[in-house]
Amino acid sequence: MAAVRRRPGLWFDLPVALLLILCWMTIPLVVAHLVTGLLLTAGLVLHLCTRRTVFPRRRTFRPVVAAAILLAAAALTLLTGLLRWAGVPREVVFHAVPSYLLVAFAIWHVVRRRRALLARIRPRAGR
Repeated sequence: MAAVRRRPGLWFDLPVALLLILCWMTIPLVVAHLVTGLLLTAGLVLHLCTRRTVFPRRRTFRPVVAAAILLAAAALTLLTGLLRWAGVPREVVFHAVPSYLLVAFAIWHVVRRRRALLARIRPRAGR
């Protein structure tokens, strides 16, 4: 039963990672980058909805700050991307800074959660 509960989360974990990579690859293609960025935002929302809690139950400083930074980086990336799309000059809106921050924290998140992610991909025998 636990394997069945964990499985739907996997369907949102891998697409988020793939969309993040695809966003980086489509930077020169404005429309493709915009569409991929909006799909990434939807994927992140679905990814967070499949979690029991967005913020960890343990109220220690580090996990709460890490989750807040991830959410802030994602929100800033979306906001600055929409501002760039609306025509705000590149000198005023720094879309790359929150984007690289989001990528860096996403990599850190995957490295930190690799055991749980691998458990979703390769369920243990006997389940």
